[in-house]
Amino acid sequence: NSHQDKMGKIQMTILEIMKQIARQVKDPVPQSITSNDDTTNELLGYVEDAAGMIFNDFDWQVLNKTGCIDTHDGLQTVDLPSDFDSMTSYGIYDKTHCRVITAETMDERWERIVRNVSADDNKFAIQQNAIVFTAPFREERKLFYTYKSTGFVKTHDAAGNIVYTDVFANDGDEFVLNPHLLIQGAIAVRSVNLQLADSALRMQRYELLLEKRKNKDCALLQSVPYTNPDKVITTSKIMGVR
Repeated sequence: NSHQDKMGKIQMTILEIMKQIARQVKDPVPQSITSNDDTTNELLGYVEDAAGMIFNDFDWQVLNKTGCIDTHDGLQTVDLPSDFDSMTSYGIYDKTHCRVITAETMDERWERIVRNVSADDNKFAIQQNAIVFTAPFREERKLFYTYKSTGFVKTHDAAGNIVYTDVFANDGDEFVLNPHLLIQGAIAVRSVNLQLADSALRMQRYELLLEKRKNKDCALLQSVPYTNPDKVITTSKIMGVR
């Protein structure tokens, strides 16, 4: 029952994924993820655990988004996007001045910097769901950064618009990452949780597929340094960001 989108990517609903898992492990096949019977709830729990495991394991390109900040005189704190998980760009790019604003940790060094730095030498840290700069800006600037979104579930709101979240709530919801990886991950989590004899083999199969998907995802990475806000260089996590 899987299908492909315009880019050739395999898409499956969460109900289709759960049905495949149930058939492979010879459990009763669910008719809806909201059935609220013990078997369906248990299976959904394994799927949710596997989805979180896959999400946390890698900075997947499909979850990479661009954040934009328009500064003004006096601006020093900016709220993070509601779907923010972690920053993936090396700092924040100041397009107006063609420079990178780097991160600092909130410690004694931060206090010293705050006392001595000007807006021209700004640093930043992430604290309490906000980006905090060491000094207020004195002018309008265009800033960009990239971040990992928590929206690994594609769903629809009441008006039928596509939205992204981190919770499976409807039969038609889709996992935006690889559905086959989610199937193998959920089966592995189930085997480990139930202490089945094949748990080591199931986890090995999952981890092999995970590495394959990660390698393929890395091949899609475009390291174009700030020529386009949607193609900001991505690197490993930086201090003060995660």
